[in-house]
Amino acid sequence: MKTNNTKKALIASLLSLVLCVSMLVGSTFAWFTDTATTAVNTIQAGNLKIDIVNEAGVSLKGSDMSFVNKDGSADILWEPGATFRTPGFKVKNIGNLALKYKMLLNGVTGDNELLKVIKFSVVDENGAVVNLDSYEAVLKKDETSGVLYIEGHMAEDAGNTYQGLKLNGLGITVYATQYADESDSNGSDYDKDATYPIVAVATVTVDESGKTTEKSELTSTDSSTKVTVPAGAKVDDTKLVLTIHEAADPENFTVKATDVSQTLEVKMVGLAEDNTELIRVVMNVGKSLNGFALYHNGTAMTKKDTVADLTADQDYYYDSAKGEVTMLTSHFSPFTYTYAKGDWNDQLTDDADFETPVDTEKKVVTIASASELALFAKQITDKGKNYSGYTVNIVADIDLSAGLWKPINGWGKMDHIVINGNGHTIKNMIVRDCINPNSGGYGAGFIGQTSGSITIENLTFDSANVAFPHAEWYNGYVGNVGGVVMGYTYGTTLFENVSVVNSTIQGYGKIGCLLGMGADPGVKVTFRDCVSKNNTIHAVYNMGGLAGNIQRGNGVDNTTVENCTVENIVVEYDANEKYADLVNVKVTYSTNDVTEDSTVEKIVSGKYWICQGYYWGGYADYYVSYGDSAYDAPAEGHSMKLANGEYDVNK
Repeated sequence: MKTNNTKKALIASLLSLVLCVSMLVGSTFAWFTDTATTAVNTIQAGNLKIDIVNEAGVSLKGSDMSFVNKDGSADILWEPGATFRTPGFKVKNIGNLALKYKMLLNGVTGDNELLKVIKFSVVDENGAVVNLDSYEAVLKKDETSGVLYIEGHMAEDAGNTYQGLKLNGLGITVYATQYADESDSNGSDYDKDATYPIVAVATVTVDESGKTTEKSELTSTDSSTKVTVPAGAKVDDTKLVLTIHEAADPENFTVKATDVSQTLEVKMVGLAEDNTELIRVVMNVGKSLNGFALYHNGTAMTKKDTVADLTADQDYYYDSAKGEVTMLTSHFSPFTYTYAKGDWNDQLTDDADFETPVDTEKKVVTIASASELALFAKQITDKGKNYSGYTVNIVADIDLSAGLWKPINGWGKMDHIVINGNGHTIKNMIVRDCINPNSGGYGAGFIGQTSGSITIENLTFDSANVAFPHAEWYNGYVGNVGGVVMGYTYGTTLFENVSVVNSTIQGYGKIGCLLGMGADPGVKVTFRDCVSKNNTIHAVYNMGGLAGNIQRGNGVDNTTVENCTVENIVVEYDANEKYADLVNVKVTYSTNDVTEDSTVEKIVSGKYWICQGYYWGGYADYYVSYGDSAYDAPAEGHSMKLANGEYDVNK
């Protein structure tokens, strides 16, 4: 079964017919149709709908047909060497979306004796057999296929043992999905990834009370799904049609940022709504899915340790080695499964069939995909490759949602590097890692740490979600020195035309939307034409719309902020901590951050964290300026000093 992190409720349509073949009497079959459409508010959505019509174009829905002889008579006798066809039929697109469709014959396998001597096929108007394994046709709006027939041929050597036998459950299913033909605002390929529904059909025998008389097995066309309907299941029809296709998650269903979700719309037409018998479903969803969980219509199902433990409605078991989930259910509706995203690094093997394009002569790296970006990061962090002096050109928008991002450890390997986004966006980056995992963790972000000079320019980070390992254990308040773009910098750093928007970053302290900490005393950090907007900071102290904190050197702050925008930053302080709002408080700082021999007074306002008898910088629009632990600045009218000579730098 195909799984896909991209949410698309793909439209599907299905029809099927059933036949009963008797040795003595020609019998009939009826057409069945089912459709699915999508609508949004009052906008009329396109619909995908198919019908089966006769040669004159009249719908066969609800009517009966039969195998006939060459004179059109249904009063036929099956005998050795006989060949009979149905009347001609066509597949018609009666919706307003282009579609592609396939067909399959069901009921042509099994242990019925007649299947040993009667071969069934679909033939075209020229009598040529249609290869259903490879057959796929396209119908645009109002188009109709050529004439088709279902043909049965009885082997010439069929003996008398087959007299009087009957074959039930023979049928054909036509199933369709969208075809990339219509155009939206961006082109005609918005639906190019539309997939066919998974289909399984079975005919059941039913008693007078509407219950099945024996167990029935349904296997999907791609063998990814097997369903066992027990004897005693309540049904509305003698034919059960199972369809499965990808769908949107149920409304109000919440998925963790670190998880993947996939919803499957599962229907069984013919099963009564008030059925109470447990139906066993085995679906292939993929191997080695860590943290697998299954939900039925948004409600968690009950996980069991083995298949043998499945006894009650809504029980399930996931076999990681086989990639199969087995569940018990009495009814069908959307099923959603979730699992943990893997690391981008884990998706890249040493013998990957691609490599990040590198021009070693010109010292240029060109990155056009998420995989190339992840490989570039892995080469630095895990392989120790040195890209000092290189220019990294990002030449396309990049979506990192398919995996968890491991922060780049650029220490000694990215000196005088330029990362140029060329106006592109890195979106949906999720970080749950850091450079140093000790004591809660240090150094989280796109880049965990660097030494030496670095320039990042013309790049946007959108919808990033950055936190330290085990953040969920501490409600997010764990880990120090984190930024969406960079955790630590120890060298001259230029952020030019860099934006962080719609993003969230969590940690304990020294947490900023672009930079966590300028960690070298007197480090030169420049923010030029940068934007931090619509972001959330979830931390305890030293937080900033641009940077968490930047360290002064001998009293000198070498940070420059030029033409930057910081707007709509939500700060989530730890409710278990204590804070003080300082308003126009006169604070005495040391000019060299170490002694009181030479001092300077500043008027300070802001929210400060109270810890160990000191005030620590809370949130600043730009960053918290950090002095030296040797000097704590006294605040007029307060018994507590400002730790490390800190003060907020605001707009």
